Amino acid sequence: FLLMGSGASTPPPDGLEQAISAASDVELRAYLKKLAPAERTRIHSLTAPPSATSREKKKVSVMGKKMAYVDAGAGEDVMVFVHGNPTSSYMWRNVLPYCETLGCRIVAPDLIGMGDSDKLDPSEEGGESRYSLTKQCEYLGGFLEALEIRSNVIFVVHSWGATLASHWAASHSDAVKGIVFMECSWSPFDSSTMPPQLLGFVQAIRSEAGEAMILAKNMMLETAIRGGTIRNVDDATLDNYRRPFLDDGEARRAMLSFARSIPVDDGPEETLRMMESGSSWLSASDLPKLLVVGDPGSSMTEEERLRVTKWSNVTEVKVEGKHLLTEDSPDEIGAAISSWYEGSFPR
Repeated sequence: FLLMGSGASTPPPDGLEQAISAASDVELRAYLKKLAPAERTRIHSLTAPPSATSREKKKVSVMGKKMAYVDAGAGEDVMVFVHGNPTSSYMWRNVLPYCETLGCRIVAPDLIGMGDSDKLDPSEEGGESRYSLTKQCEYLGGFLEALEIRSNVIFVVHSWGATLASHWAASHSDAVKGIVFMECSWSPFDSSTMPPQLLGFVQAIRSEAGEAMILAKNMMLETAIRGGTIRNVDDATLDNYRRPFLDDGEARRAMLSFARSIPVDDGPEETLRMMESGSSWLSASDLPKLLVVGDPGSSMTEEERLRVTKWSNVTEVKVEGKHLLTEDSPDEIGAAISSWYEGSFPR
């Protein structure tokens, strides 16, 4: 009666949890499609699986290292969630439940050197540059291949995750079906218009002081999480972001490498090259795209937003938040992804 027979816009409160538990996945998905986003949030509180913090992550061997990932659901379509710096798959914990009722497989890796994935030893090829964007993209591609994810990919990406995923997609366009992106950029900052504080940070990070700032003092993580949100991030949440980087020194090298890759004016060349390949592919592709814009946001300038919205087949939604939008507005993002997916890929 709850799911199939009444035609009511909202389910009766009595026995709701028991009725949901008894319903099949197909029945539950059919019912959720009828609900407004706010009502979905209430239902998800009863149906959502454990968050990323309490799930046991899987691990797969990639280029001789172990990469950790969350793996849930099943279906022909595979939603691949790719985080940025200095985060991990943990950032998606409150968004994933909205996508797990869509009939997709959900995969959220920890990039190499981050989260619960292995660190690269300083003696590895590349030395201090072992976490270059090129190497990170190689590991991401190797991860997808190791899981035999070769088609029907729908990327959901944040910040550097967008750079890596779009660069990979540019050479695997037949594998990608859609993309959701937020707080990212495909063009360098202009030093003449950058906020002085940000420009000073980038200059310091690229100097010898960068090692002390990140490898010793962990400034990237300590400032980026709380400084990247509107809401107050509690200690428990911050501790989950800190956990992979409790050891100082080279254990934090991945964060420093990402920070040193921030593009300003005409460099670094590697970053500009990867941004160009990703943006060229996206601007020429007709595949469905969902742009999640933060209000006030942080990384995406208004000029960049206007450029991106002129690409083909772009849907734009705005949510409250600074850089870590999934901490500020996870329910709104989850509902937006769910609605966009159902509208873009009807069954």
